[in-house]
This record gives sequence, C-alpha cells and structure tokens, in this order.
Amino acid sequence: MRYQAARTQVSIALLALVVPFIGQSLFAQVTVKTPGTQFSVISGKATVTNVADGRRFRGEERADLKIRATLPLPARANPSQLHKMGRLAIHFHASPGGPSVRSVQLCNGANCNYKFDTNLRGDYSTRETIYTKGAQYANVWVLNPPDMVGSQFAVVLEVLFPGGIDSRIDPGEFVLTSVDADFPDAVAVHMGNAKVAVAHGTDSVRIGNKVAVAHGTDSVRIGNMVLEYNSVDGSAVMKGSDGAVLRTYPAGGFAPGWTHIVWTQQGTLFYNSTTGVGSVVRFDDSGNGNTIKTYPSPGAPSFARGWTSITLTADGLLFKNAATGARALGEIDSSGDFRTK
Repeated sequence: MRYQAARTQVSIALLALVVPFIGQSLFAQVTVKTPGTQFSVISGKATVTNVADGRRFRGEERADLKIRATLPLPARANPSQLHKMGRLAIHFHASPGGPSVRSVQLCNGANCNYKFDTNLRGDYSTRETIYTKGAQYANVWVLNPPDMVGSQFAVVLEVLFPGGIDSRIDPGEFVLTSVDADFPDAVAVHMGNAKVAVAHGTDSVRIGNKVAVAHGTDSVRIGNMVLEYNSVDGSAVMKGSDGAVLRTYPAGGFAPGWTHIVWTQQGTLFYNSTTGVGSVVRFDDSGNGNTIKTYPSPGAPSFARGWTSITLTADGLLFKNAATGARALGEIDSSGDFRTK
C-alpha cells in the first residue's frame, strides 16, 4: 500500500476522535472485587485487625463466627435496578490446622437465596476451585442462571475455629483477602485480542517482525516488531527487527491522542481511554497501515472509557479498570469486530 493511501486510511481514525459515544452498547463481564476489610462480625466474638492483604479474624476455641459485607455493584450499574451476578469467588488464608469456612450465603437484604455448605481450609489467596454439587472444597460458585442482585446484595461467611480435646490450643487466625463477584452484563466495551501499549507522549510497539516508532522514549514490544508513536502530534516511525527504518509517518500520519496501542493477530488496536474511540489497523511487511475497523461507526459503538490495563491470557483478552475494579474479557475477529467471551 502506498504511503498516501495508508495516511488516508489511518486518518479515518483521526476523524473518529470527535464523534461522541453513540449506538447500542456491547456488553462484557465485569468483576467487582470487595476487599476483606469491608467484612464485619455479625455473630460470635473475634479480635479483628486490618492487615496488608485484608482483614484478620482471631476467634476463641470452637468459636462459630459469621461475618458479612454488602458487595458493591459495578461502577456503571443503576443502583435502583437488579443486575445479573453469575460468579462468586472468596479468597482467604487460614493458619494450618486452624479455622475453616463452613458455609457461604448470598443475600439480598434479609433474603438469603443461596447457602453453600463448605469445609474450606488452608490458603485460597489465589487458588480457585469451582463448586460442583455436593463439593465442600470449592471457593468459586458459578450461578446458572445468574442471581439477580441489587444494592443490598450481601455475602455471609461462617468461620469455625477449632478447639482442643483435653487441653487448650491456639485456634489460629482467618484472613479474608477479597470476595469477587462477576456481572455478565455490566459494562459496554469494544476491545481487541491484544497486549497493551500505553502512550505517554511517545510509545513504541512491536508488531509482527517490524517496529513502528515515533520520536520518543517509551518502547513496548508486541510480537517481533515495535511501533513508536507520538500521541501529541500523531507522528510515527516503523522499524524492522534489525532497527532499520521502514517507514516514517509525519505529524498527522496517525490520529493523535491514542492512549493504548495493542497488537492482535487480526490487527493492531488503537484506543483512547478518555473518549472510548478506537480503530483496528492492519500493517503489512513494509510498515504500511490500513484501517479495517473504526469505533464508533454504523453498528459499532465506542469502546468503554477508562480501561487502564489489558492482558492477553489463556482465556482471552482481559481488560481492567484500576479505579473501579471492573474487568472484561473478549477478543477481536478477522473483520475487526469485538466479541465477548
């Protein structure tokens, strides 16, 4: 593709920057993480202390403790409505031979629709085991159909401390790190199957076996190429894996203002976290770029705003918002269309 054609195609993305958020939203799963520090004792006695990774509970021998917290809804959810909650995970660690989680209840206000009997011991800080019927050693529950929850959605954990038979023992401690709830229909998103490159002035992104670069200091390598892009004026330079310059894009060659540039097998995603605007650009081996999809466009609304982290995982592309705790999982197909997973 000739340079003038490449510039014309990429300039479509520049025009997209001034288009407001329109169209029907495409939804993805969002995870809301409630820290253990939000849980309080509602039954039994315990010494409660906040620690680095959550809240620590120390009960007496044979203490039967119940702790509860109201879990927040996703940031964009209407608190006056009910929302689908499809997955719940509890993360904690307890002293060896110490307390155990004996039940998990899901409540909407005073109405507790679900109670799972458990026998969870040890370290579940990062471990996730999905519950199956009758299993007592799972810390993840997938609800199908999802439970409908509102602003009074709460979780109650029953924690049992051990006791000695003929002498006193140390019953140990229970540290709750977080309770994570997944909402399958909570946030609009159009993102890609990529790893993130965040542009602060100028970034470099590796694309395939080439390097597209602009005059700056930050370099992010994706695949075997690098793109260095100037988010202030839209200039860039494409370099090969040997460092040779393949193509130079002057100011305005790309739209300025992209905050994330992410590579996928199907194309490179340009994303603006402030406006939600995005474009998918496909580069050839000579460093020429061709825009294959823009957001917003007819039938393709803007991305959600505010994503701060994008990670390619074994399950797909995971998007995170550090401020709200929101997450979404999805991928881009060969046409540049986003689909949730």
